[in-house]
This record gives sequence, structure tokens and C-alpha cells, in this order.
Amino acid sequence: MLKRNHNYQNCWYDTKKFDSGFFARIEIFEFEDSWYTVTLSIGKKKKKVNGYFEANSDSNTLTTNKSGIEPLVWAKNTLADFILHIKDYIWSPKNYPIHFFIVGDDNRRNKVYKWGLGKIGFTEGIFRGRKALHYKVERK
Repeated sequence: MLKRNHNYQNCWYDTKKFDSGFFARIEIFEFEDSWYTVTLSIGKKKKKVNGYFEANSDSNTLTTNKSGIEPLVWAKNTLADFILHIKDYIWSPKNYPIHFFIVGDDNRRNKVYKWGLGKIGFTEGIFRGRKALHYKVERK
């Protein structure tokens, strides 16, 4: 399960090292109590992966190198687990639905993300004027 990031309010993260020698870090940021953005960083050095978001806060560009599919599958499974547990653990005002948005850095990544995340219910949409994947969690 994701850990709470104490440097940022309403942020969860996890980092993992893979057999290929690559590291991956997923971060989920909550905004305005009802929508979340998901970011993924993949690289050869843990220090660079962990510091990516602070160093590049103005940029969405990230090269994921040649790490293979393993980090992407891990990120998908981690995100799916977070979504399953969010209904029980995260409060939302007036039981508003919760929205997740994922924006790829380019069309190639968008297609890969759509292929993998479409299987768990993500659909195409627009987020801040960019093509994005969207998932809506209905509250009880």
C-alpha cells in the first residue's frame, strides 16, 4: 500500500526497485478534496527518481528509459489497490465522486496507459486542455 508523504499534504507514494536495476516511483496527489493526479517516474538511480518531482515541478516531461513493462504493471496494480481502498479511507465532502486523471507526456505513452489502465476502468477524457485518462469513483 502507498505511504503518506509528509512533505506534501494529501500525497501518497511508493518506490520500488526492479530486477532490471530500474527504480519506479508512483505519487498520487489530492486536489480540492475530490480529484487526484497520478505521476510515475522511472529511472536508473533511486535518488533521481525520488527527487524528480521536486526538481521538475514545472515540467511534466519524463523519459522512462528502457525499463520494460514491469514498472508499468507494478504502477497499474498499485493504483488499482489505492482506488479499491479509497472509498473506505478517504473522506470526500458531501460524498462527491472522486476523479483520477493521468496525462501521458506524449501520444506513445498515452496509448500504452490507455491499453493498460482501460482494463481497470479508465476512459479517455480531457484534463486542463490535454488528452488524459479519467476514472470516477462513486461514493456511497
